[in-house]
Amino acid sequence: EFETNYSEDLCGDCFGTNACVGCNAEYAINAGTFEIDCVDCNPEDGGNCSDIEVCPCQFTNSYIVDSVYGNDDCTGGDCGDVNNPLLTIQEAINRANPGNTIYVNPGTYGAILVDQDVIIISLYTTDESAIYQTIISGGDTTSAVTFKDVTSDASLKGFTITGGIANYGAGIHLENSSPRLERL
Repeated sequence: EFETNYSEDLCGDCFGTNACVGCNAEYAINAGTFEIDCVDCNPEDGGNCSDIEVCPCQFTNSYIVDSVYGNDDCTGGDCGDVNNPLLTIQEAINRANPGNTIYVNPGTYGAILVDQDVIIISLYTTDESAIYQTIISGGDTTSAVTFKDVTSDASLKGFTITGGIANYGAGIHLENSSPRLERL
């Protein structure tokens, strides 16, 4: 088992600065490496995490998705914010943690698999017409939305669901799930 030594850098030597290792979760805000004084490199500062249990990972609480201006290849803590939205709902789900909210701008989006308790919402609360302008399509090949192993803490609100093809659940398919569905 690896034991973290906060007074040494990754090579075991400290010469005034330390190549700290942040949280190891891919989409965490404090992921990656950074320079910090050795005396300041400790779990409270988010450094030298040998595993996720050593230092808590810091995640954003919400993501913005935009089918026109979004980019799923972005990196860093500002991915999915209002100035750097994601392109697809699925990428936002993949980056999210349970309890996060995903805000979706009007546009047409591909089929999604929701496999954790997240809230996915269009902008319908500020503009009722957003329901008809924010579309999730199965592309005539699969269910448009699949919920798998989620509780009632997961929800989908304010979308048009279309283009789904399946023997069961062409529009919305539930697998061991009980999400909240509103304004669909």
